[in-house]
Amino acid sequence: MKSAILENGEDYYTDMKKLFNKMENFQTDFNWLITNLETNIPFKYKEYNRNNYLWVSGDEFTELVNECTVTLQFIWAVCSGFSKDIGLDDILKRELPYADGNPDFWKPTVNIQHPLADIEIVAWDCTSTLFMSRDKYLVKRFMKKFQRAQNLEIYNREVRDKYLV
Repeated sequence: MKSAILENGEDYYTDMKKLFNKMENFQTDFNWLITNLETNIPFKYKEYNRNNYLWVSGDEFTELVNECTVTLQFIWAVCSGFSKDIGLDDILKRELPYADGNPDFWKPTVNIQHPLADIEIVAWDCTSTLFMSRDKYLVKRFMKKFQRAQNLEIYNREVRDKYLV
């Protein structure tokens, strides 16, 4: 599994529309579980407000992001991408992923939270975007499209070492 962090060079974090466009709409290859969501505009999807998660296809996720007339900023969120053959019932047997207060992103080894997910995009408190995938080429593409992105595990080691000195 590979991971990256983007915390420099953007006007704000996390801009899913920009991410989807730069990554050539990779999101349509997955179904998405969106949890721990906080945005800069009111989120009016009753399914989310009732369940504290949103389950959408990649096409629906694209529409959700593109239909906003103002810039949609994901402040906090975990967007977990699943193979289209995995059903929501199987996914909900496990704990829902979360971002706010989760220390696991800052450890030497970073893992996707949900064991059935193939990809995880995390909006971290308006300050960064974390991108993790079991497909190392997808993370390489993210780092190529967002040239200021860094390997998250190396970033974590460097930050830890800086504070241990």
